Amino acid sequence: MQVPVVIALEASAPGRGGFPIEVGYSHRHGDGWCSLVRPEPGWRDWDETCFCRHLIARDMLQIAGRTTPEIAALLNQRLQGLTVYSEAEGGGYYRLHQLFSAAGAEPAFRLADLREIISAPQRQIWQLTRIQIEKELSLTRRRASNQAKIAQLTWLRTFDTVHAG
Repeated sequence: MQVPVVIALEASAPGRGGFPIEVGYSHRHGDGWCSLVRPEPGWRDWDETCFCRHLIARDMLQIAGRTTPEIAALLNQRLQGLTVYSEAEGGGYYRLHQLFSAAGAEPAFRLADLREIISAPQRQIWQLTRIQIEKELSLTRRRASNQAKIAQLTWLRTFDTVHAG
């Protein structure tokens, strides 16, 4: 099994009213990419609880965010033909669909649920391994690319642990 490419999206608010504010991924060799998303005119729902987690101010999205067409083009260029995994269950599909729909584009890659490639033995040690990796990385900010990297490293370490001979 190859190391999976993992994508993560931060949102402005939970549920259907929220919108993607940041997208990031961790590629097979651990190199990552991240971008803030400039909100579309109709994207208004903002939740302070989510803000307390990601600490990305709405005005920062306007200043430093890329447009949805820019992000869709970059993702398609860099991830074309790959299966890309999300740890966010249905939320990853929904946020990515929001982003690509706003861009008027279709993903050139397949999005899949990370749980599809996590074995039962991996699941048993997943949470403790994830906590250990978060401590080791000692990241000070919650960023989409960091969340993707944490999920990817957790998959890799649990896979290696289960398959160590």
